[in-house]
Amino acid sequence: MRKKITKTALDDLQRQAGTEKKIVFIYDTALRGFGARVTKSGVAFFVEYRIGGRRGRNRRMTIGRFGEMTVEDARRKAQRCKVEIADGIDVLQQRDASRARMAGERFDEVVERYLALNAKDTYYWREVRRLLTSADLAMLKKCPFETIVTHELIAIVDRVAQRSPATARVLFAALRPFFTWCVPRGLIAVSPLADVRGPAPVRARDRLLSDAEIRAFWLATEQLGFPFQSIFKMLLLTGQRRAEVAGLRWSEMDIADATWALAGARTKNSLPHVVDLSPHALKLLKALPASDADLVFSTNGRTPPSGFSKAKARLDALMRDALPGDLPLWRTHDLRRTASSGMAADGVPPHVIERILNHLSGAQGGLVGVYQRHDYRAERRQALNDWADRVDGIVSAAAGDANVVAFKARR
Repeated sequence: MRKKITKTALDDLQRQAGTEKKIVFIYDTALRGFGARVTKSGVAFFVEYRIGGRRGRNRRMTIGRFGEMTVEDARRKAQRCKVEIADGIDVLQQRDASRARMAGERFDEVVERYLALNAKDTYYWREVRRLLTSADLAMLKKCPFETIVTHELIAIVDRVAQRSPATARVLFAALRPFFTWCVPRGLIAVSPLADVRGPAPVRARDRLLSDAEIRAFWLATEQLGFPFQSIFKMLLLTGQRRAEVAGLRWSEMDIADATWALAGARTKNSLPHVVDLSPHALKLLKALPASDADLVFSTNGRTPPSGFSKAKARLDALMRDALPGDLPLWRTHDLRRTASSGMAADGVPPHVIERILNHLSGAQGGLVGVYQRHDYRAERRQALNDWADRVDGIVSAAAGDANVVAFKARR
């Protein structure tokens, strides 16, 4: 049958094939060589061609299934195949040879090849590596790559969303380009996430720690010991990101100048960043146990500390003991928001706060970010010093609080 292939035509033919229990072939009148094989169980798109002139034999290569790809997608893919065929490439032989090379290749092996060819020493690619090798994808690691299907991936993302909608969204954002990368390399015909909509954007959080919660937080960190006692305090005093603080190195700091210089490879936006260290932050650092390791908070001298989830759970329990009422859910990143909001409440301008946070959005975005290169170092130093003084004042004000005294007595 020769007819322009459309969704309506395929639906009609599939009903016909189901009723008459036969196989129907339809050849597209809009693109020579493009066709579809229709049965009651589904529709497979293909491209037919001949290599070697009139004496060459006809070849037919399946390029995808209706439902997993649209008619328009299939026609575009057939057109790309025809361009290669016109250059003398036997696309079916090429695909089969590629699949033969990849036979038995597992998900984790393809991931490693993807990272080896694409990953750079940036925050983005470190996050992609963490996500693609995380425990959330453990069930896929040893799977033959071609056997991974859409519903398995959706089920994984849905399970992660029950724990953390934000993590589910970034996991999907790492998986989709990975599978897209695999298609032209012949590992899969169609990405299993090609037509899947990602998780909805997570509503922006606005959780801040109150003064009472800051007091309870500071008191509770005292019970955590090294390294989390100091890490959590540094997060509140500096307003920097968790990974940046946990990976702090002595070689990044100039104690005499009271500065901490982060290389672009250690920041989320890949831009170098200088953090001013308040006297309170310096005092905290100077009180740390002596060590020959460059990593300030490492417990083994080689890697940043792990175990944040357990440390945060213990911190929450300790804070609940120190607070008279309930403790609403809060996350470690809320310390960064609490610091920036505290500085704003003290009258620090938004553009100074954004420089402290190493943001180039909002007040520092667009043309301002391109042409305004002043770094506001004096203002940033003063803002962080004032914020640390404010935290110290909040904590000191709790010294005679009955709840704090009772908490210390229980400890």
